[in-house]
Amino acid sequence: MKDVHNLVARLQQETYVFPRIEDRIRAILADFAAHEGNIARVYANEAKENIIECISIQSARMRTMFEHFPEILLIDATHDTNDSNYKLFSFMVHDAMGKGQHVQ
Repeated sequence: MKDVHNLVARLQQETYVFPRIEDRIRAILADFAAHEGNIARVYANEAKENIIECISIQSARMRTMFEHFPEILLIDATHDTNDSNYKLFSFMVHDAMGKGQHVQ
């Protein structure tokens, strides 16, 4: 039971606490991009008061998988999966075993 309490205490310390969602997203993306090989990009529409239109993340492992297996790219899109109606696009490749691996 002590291990569970220690885990909960550690996770509470690592929680991102910010007054605005924009600040929390910025911190999470910066934390992700701080790891070597990871990329996080935010695309905003300057004509519409810098409204964010796309957030793209790619880990070092995802980049490596795409470099090794670029022949077939699978694209999946979902919509209406949340209250804000954001769309989620997933990019995958087939590895040497024929299994799908996310590359973005």
